Amino acid sequence: MRLTPNQVVDAMKQCALFADQDSDALADLAAAGSPRSWEGNRLMFAQGEPMGGVLFLTAGLVRVTLDRHVLDLARGPSVPVLAAALERGPSPVGVSALRGCEGIVLDRDAFLSFVDARKELRTRLVEQLADESNARLTAIQHLVGGSVEQRMVAVLDRLAERHGSPLDEGRYVSLPLRRADIAMMVCATTETASRTLAAFERRGWLRTNRAGLWWAGARPEEVRQLRTRSDRPATSG
Repeated sequence: MRLTPNQVVDAMKQCALFADQDSDALADLAAAGSPRSWEGNRLMFAQGEPMGGVLFLTAGLVRVTLDRHVLDLARGPSVPVLAAALERGPSPVGVSALRGCEGIVLDRDAFLSFVDARKELRTRLVEQLADESNARLTAIQHLVGGSVEQRMVAVLDRLAERHGSPLDEGRYVSLPLRRADIAMMVCATTETASRTLAAFERRGWLRTNRAGLWWAGARPEEVRQLRTRSDRPATSG
């Protein structure tokens, strides 16, 4: 389905970066872009290749990856990979669709001119770049720091905080994640991730279904009682 200009502008107004911008100005910015759609489980932008513009995701769910590892998940409306999109060189990360996605690739020069003409937007852009950098550094820490159980708890805490809604004594995260996806977020094999998640479910900390997961959290002393064998996948190079 091809996005109409009004649909793009409506989605942009729901994004924190553009929320208070004039609709006509946003329509002009969008007019210089290229509407795109992607099927689920498809690569959108490859790591090591220029993105060619600024991806604005109007709807859907994407996975940001570094080599074989998942750094982040983002749903529209959003600009999921702002720093990489502003670079003209090879992208340090890849982006793939977890669900069917709709969006627009904004012209980079038009986007930068749009931002440069608005002081408050320049400030907001710097803040978003800092937030994105912090999120990536946190994700890398979750790939390498501590036991597989500790890394898993940290990732589930982050997913619940960023994507969850309160439910009972925990938070429900409406993301259709496979165990393989979670394994890629903690640098573990799918088998290790499955065993760890099963241990969390037996403890009553976690419930899962095809549409998402419910996470109650776990105290550090409780996590240390679990000893799942950590067999990280071998890395090439």
